[in-house]
Amino acid sequence: MMQWQGWSAETVARAQLAYPRMTRLRLGDYATNLVVADRVTDELLGFFSVDVHPSAPVEDTLSLGWWLAPQARGKGLAHESLRLALDYVHTELLLDRILMGTSSTNIRAMVQIERSGATHVADHPVTLPDLTIVDGRWFLHERTPS
Repeated sequence: MMQWQGWSAETVARAQLAYPRMTRLRLGDYATNLVVADRVTDELLGFFSVDVHPSAPVEDTLSLGWWLAPQARGKGLAHESLRLALDYVHTELLLDRILMGTSSTNIRAMVQIERSGATHVADHPVTLPDLTIVDGRWFLHERTPS
């Protein structure tokens, strides 16, 4: 995970300290960071974050990023939690569209994003926090008319 995101041990330590503040960030009255937790144990299994991505290829569009813990993968939780996060983005945050990006080599993420109904909009490089540049693949998810 650290390597994939371009994080160092120092970046992880800073993120751990900032996490409680991040969960309180708001867009209007609504949270921009969502936690994925086990229903029984309340164990943290992942999170979603809505923000401005500095490498995003589409202007004036927020992006949705997420992470899922290794023990939560392979159980359908990623697909279900992404569906719920996108519903939240469109119905509560009232965003008509949201970007999602991943490395062009992250096949599992791309399949998950495409299954959500997002469409590929660009291949655009992404600079990670450790200054590694990866080939990014960007997708746009748009609110379906009701």
